[in-house]
Amino acid sequence: MAFARSMTKTQNLPQQEELLLDYARRLKRHTKGRRAVCVRLSMLTKVFRQKHHLNTAAAAFKPLLSKHDGQLFPLSNGDLVCALKDASIAEMDEVILKIRYMFRDDENIKAMERQEGEDALCEWVDIGQDYKGFVDLAKDCLENMGSMQQQSPAPSVSTPQQPEANPAKSDWIPKSEPSFSEQYRKIEAPRRPGAGSRSITPADLEKIETALQTMDVGNLILRRDVRLFAGNMTPQSIFCERYIPLESVEKALLPQCDLDADPWLYQHLRRALDRKVLTALPEMKNQASLASSIRAPVEAIFSSEFSEFDRKTGESAGNPIILEFSMMDVLKDVPAFLAARNHVREKGYRVCISDISAFVFMALLREKLAADFEKITYSAKDAGQLTGGRLEEFRETVRQAGKARVILSHCHDAGGLAFGKSAGISLFQGAHIDTL
Repeated sequence: MAFARSMTKTQNLPQQEELLLDYARRLKRHTKGRRAVCVRLSMLTKVFRQKHHLNTAAAAFKPLLSKHDGQLFPLSNGDLVCALKDASIAEMDEVILKIRYMFRDDENIKAMERQEGEDALCEWVDIGQDYKGFVDLAKDCLENMGSMQQQSPAPSVSTPQQPEANPAKSDWIPKSEPSFSEQYRKIEAPRRPGAGSRSITPADLEKIETALQTMDVGNLILRRDVRLFAGNMTPQSIFCERYIPLESVEKALLPQCDLDADPWLYQHLRRALDRKVLTALPEMKNQASLASSIRAPVEAIFSSEFSEFDRKTGESAGNPIILEFSMMDVLKDVPAFLAARNHVREKGYRVCISDISAFVFMALLREKLAADFEKITYSAKDAGQLTGGRLEEFRETVRQAGKARVILSHCHDAGGLAFGKSAGISLFQGAHIDTL
């Protein structure tokens, strides 16, 4: 583990490219479990390529170097190449996210975020699967050692965009936009094959809530991964969501009912299920090597249930936990959400806002909500309406929010994946994604 050389000794920096190539060649018989990322800080404008900026970016990798037998090569042009053993994509991506945030106001970063296709800031190499690709990367760095220092940075975008934290404005949304009840009904999955013949009633809801109090739901909790699609790499799981499928509750308790036929009763039921997961999850053995996410009602955060959850998960000291708050829950009481967000952040949790429609996503005041992730619910209807200028505004909002933060969920067929990729999204979740 080490920085290949100290960044304070600038006269030695040109030799880093030689050290990188030597390191790459020595890895020939030791590639298993290794991956690398090259962060193209040479693409930054001059004002953000000062020595203290580069030192701070390099220091962000330091915790991973000791943990994962790592090497960091700060190249002469400002680029960073970090190679690690048995490090997850999620761990590395968390560092990249910090670096993106650090340079979020750089005009060239904004220009790169607007580009289609692969991420221009980072080049990822799975050394175990593509050793030659890593050697080629090292050779390219050596060959360009002198010339890249003379090249001008990537052209600044001609029309400066807002900083990442600023909200995207949407003045084109028609006055006939559906009401919130219609909007949130729409983003739920279509009527499911095999659903009950009648809609849920308040009496049914009371019956379910009573049964859940004593019911062991451990065998009903499933996982669904959020996966990263980057370039030609095999999709990588970033974290897994733990949840109780509505169909399981329906089958076990009220097979004659369609539990999500009424959007308002469904939301109440969903919060009851989420609280049940909150109490059941600490008792389960975490078989996943990934971070986990669970849905959490805002009102549950200051309850005894969450205090007990926090105590038990803290004792196990496993992988990070992401708490997902429904957009409807957030809008119902924004001050309560902000208090809950601050409370869980202090305890080390990360925050995701889920159940966001594509149209609401474009109108979010994200600098106020300040979530780590934003999860958009894919809807074929929404995707069909996002054409021309609307689609471009949606893409722009994704770029401003940050590709590492935006997830497209409910991708139950190939259409969701195709739409997300066309909009610049790289994180996906859904039944179709599970098959890839």
